[in-house]
Amino acid sequence: METDLGAQAEFLEPDGVRVKLDDQGRLCLRLGEETHVDIKVARAFPLSGRAPFVSLLTSEGKEIGVLRGLEGLDPLSRKTLEGELERAYFMPEITRVLDINERYGVSRWVCETDRGARTFEVRDKEDVRILGGGKIVVLDADGNRYFISDPHRLDRASQMLVETQL
Repeated sequence: METDLGAQAEFLEPDGVRVKLDDQGRLCLRLGEETHVDIKVARAFPLSGRAPFVSLLTSEGKEIGVLRGLEGLDPLSRKTLEGELERAYFMPEITRVLDINERYGVSRWVCETDRGARTFEVRDKEDVRILGGGKIVVLDADGNRYFISDPHRLDRASQMLVETQL
């Protein structure tokens, strides 16, 4: 089923969009005469990266509008949005699993990632999700996401440990 994104979203013209962080570190959007404080950003297709669409949302999650990409934004707005998107979608890739042990229904993962060694807890097996193409996303107890792009590329011991969580 194909969806017409334009029929559902209000596209914003980049020359009318100003984004900055206020003195409290909140992301603020100025859209003409209208100002939104503490907005959130979301990619339309965050894992596939197939489209550059960026949704701007109120703090309650209501969509304000969609940018077709960051091109055409003033330099400060573009830099600010790039930083927020990087922070929002920071997702280290797990390259090796050294240990997973469970206690009281919480599993503790000890891993190597492309961003260094990480140890984290996963509260529920539902927080280990298989995506299209066999990719796996792991959500830890603090809301951080970890990614396994191809479980078959992990060493056998890592594969066996991950399989216990699926």
